Amino acid sequence: MRRSPRPRIKRICRYCGDEFMAKQYEIERGRGKYCSTWCSAAAQTKQVELCCETCGKKYKVKLSKKERSKFCCPRCKSKFLRKGGITHDKHGYILIKTEMGYRKRARIVMEQKLGRPLQRGEVVHHMNRDRADD
Repeated sequence: MRRSPRPRIKRICRYCGDEFMAKQYEIERGRGKYCSTWCSAAAQTKQVELCCETCGKKYKVKLSKKERSKFCCPRCKSKFLRKGGITHDKHGYILIKTEMGYRKRARIVMEQKLGRPLQRGEVVHHMNRDRADD
């Protein structure tokens, strides 16, 4: 018995701009961005110039990391995150500045849902295990 062919979707190569057909499961797994292995390898080494959101300084980054990069250095990233009293700790939790100092956002959200302050021993679990998602 012959299986039906997997659906293919038209895509445009991020490096050369050519149109190509990618398999649905490749796109779902985060692949299917380049028309060939040559374009994929070339994109990994090609650099583009971006402007830092904090200091305005121009910096270079690989084409493959263009969408994720916003800052020229870790110092600029931490300055940006501290604006407005919101920052991250080393474990990935979002901290919000309050009158009592910095507190985990997950605990503040849970206190609002329960309508009472959490006690010291109470633990807040993240259903999707993402510490930055409340």
